[in-house]
Amino acid sequence: MVPPPAPNVFRDLKELVDRVPIITRYLVFSTLAFSVGATLSLIDVRKLVLDFYPMYTKLEIWRFFTPHLLSGGQGLLFHLMFLYQQSLELESSHFGGRKADYCFNILIIMALLNVVGVYMTLPVLTSAFGMALTYLYANVKGDQIVSFMFGFQFKAMYLPWVLLLMNVLMSGDFMMPVLGIAVGHVVYYLDVLYPLSHNNQRLLPTPGFIQTWFPQPVGVHGMGGAVPGAAAPTQTTRNAWGSGHRLGSS
Repeated sequence: MVPPPAPNVFRDLKELVDRVPIITRYLVFSTLAFSVGATLSLIDVRKLVLDFYPMYTKLEIWRFFTPHLLSGGQGLLFHLMFLYQQSLELESSHFGGRKADYCFNILIIMALLNVVGVYMTLPVLTSAFGMALTYLYANVKGDQIVSFMFGFQFKAMYLPWVLLLMNVLMSGDFMMPVLGIAVGHVVYYLDVLYPLSHNNQRLLPTPGFIQTWFPQPVGVHGMGGAVPGAAAPTQTTRNAWGSGHRLGSS
């Protein structure tokens, strides 16, 4: 009798990671790497926060992305959990077969937040980035029922406002959630509302160089998306963005 093969932890872990869609994979694991590295002082956090001067003069292009991929303290685990859950749902469902469109929408979110962040001197934009994804997710799901803390259920479209209220009550912070909601609405307008009212024409088509990164399956044409509220209302999903913590907080 041939003995079963010995377990290979690294191989199994790699297979598990490879099953995560590529954009969600990069978002989650980049956030984990940068956040843990900054918290443990393995990476100088000053090299990761939003700062226009070194971006422009020293071509530190990574600062376009890293301010959205930093979290710390007790909020890191919850942030990763909900980032994974909502990004996975968006990439697999609403942007199913349209990875280039999803990537482009994420870049738009980051770009808009960076503009506001430079103007208002906001070095870390992680919570606003998370709220923008939440707003997009919530409006795509529409009437579908989601389950919040302690089993509280309501329509997905109300999720950003519930989280905004929770943030205000728990931390007094409303600026970052409101910023995320505003940017999320711009992206939702570009991806869903404008095409619906303009014969599926795009106001900002996905650039060709991004489309070359993610070849589209046969039969899929450009940025589209599910009509909000089309999901079955009987399904239940758990979602919640925490209020977040500053790096180094406990």
